[in-house]
Amino acid sequence: MSTPAATGYTMPDVRTESITLPARPEPLRLKPSETADGVVYVSDTLPFYNDNNVVHVGDAAAQTRHVLDIIKSVIETAGGTME
Repeated sequence: MSTPAATGYTMPDVRTESITLPARPEPLRLKPSETADGVVYVSDTLPFYNDNNVVHVGDAAAQTRHVLDIIKSVIETAGGTME
């Protein structure tokens, strides 16, 4: 894998901003998303309740819906839409 120095590539200056949700549990210290040049990058989305317990234990479909609801909240908080 080439490094930036080896390829002569210089990373462009990109403005980034963290997006946080008010109800996100503090002990996990997860950053649900970042924006860079108007693009929202979502990460660290887990099927947890606000008290850090797993939601819908044994029900992957319900856990997936829960995670997608969190992602939707992040996108909307950033000013976007999933429609």
